[in-house]
Amino acid sequence: GDDEARTRPRLVVTRRMDYPPNRLFAGWLYNRAVDGVAAISPSVTHALVAAGVRPDRIALIPSGIDCDRFTPPNDAARIEARTALGLTPNQFAIGAIGMLESRKGHRFLVEALALVRELSSNQLNLRCFIVGGGSLQTELADQIDALEDTGRIAPGTIRMLGVRDDPYPILAALNLFVMPSIAEGLGVASLEAMSCGLPVVASAVGGLRDLVQNRVTGLLVPPADPSALAGAIVELIAAPELLTAMGAAGRTCVTDSYSATAMAQRTLALYRDCLAR
Repeated sequence: GDDEARTRPRLVVTRRMDYPPNRLFAGWLYNRAVDGVAAISPSVTHALVAAGVRPDRIALIPSGIDCDRFTPPNDAARIEARTALGLTPNQFAIGAIGMLESRKGHRFLVEALALVRELSSNQLNLRCFIVGGGSLQTELADQIDALEDTGRIAPGTIRMLGVRDDPYPILAALNLFVMPSIAEGLGVASLEAMSCGLPVVASAVGGLRDLVQNRVTGLLVPPADPSALAGAIVELIAAPELLTAMGAAGRTCVTDSYSATAMAQRTLALYRDCLAR
């Protein structure tokens, strides 16, 4: 009866991938087996609808982050973070944080950094830090070694730092964050970088297309395109005022729309909606 309907547990599932689920079970799972679906980006929503999930079943709830923890560093924290990485004041630091798997596109970033050296008229004082572990660790290290051996990048330009429990000390040291993914549901690492006041260069794929506002909070480039990635990096290195403006806009974007509080409020609204049905 009515009492039983009110006390029945409500089932909610979160979808994080931006490719369509299996059409054979998507309709049953998302339209019938559960009461509501949380999609972490518009791209994930589109993929669900393409697989036959009813739009009224889906709530857009982006992952939220702790904006008090991921906050723009003050001058002292920034100097400490840069010193810990061996950076001098005039070095431009780029970072990428994520699993070392093919879909994250690190190999295109490594190739782009070799192109940056060729594109720039002066020898840029550039450092890149790749944070994370995964199945491509050896392959990426070999790619970097080969570029150093052939003189296409200077030794020490790219450093692989492995897995770090806390990304904040890395983010606090950077001038620019790069996310060269070839597939991405949302891009939480970019969210954390933006919350720290960093501009982001990202592939125009999945949730990154929605997260990074092109020429406002960063630059979007085609995926798997090292020359486009290099061009974006060179443009931003040469435009410190643009870097600062994009970083500030990114921080505002995250605190307005992607905070943990906003995620909690949207999640509660979804549960209330499920209970009301």
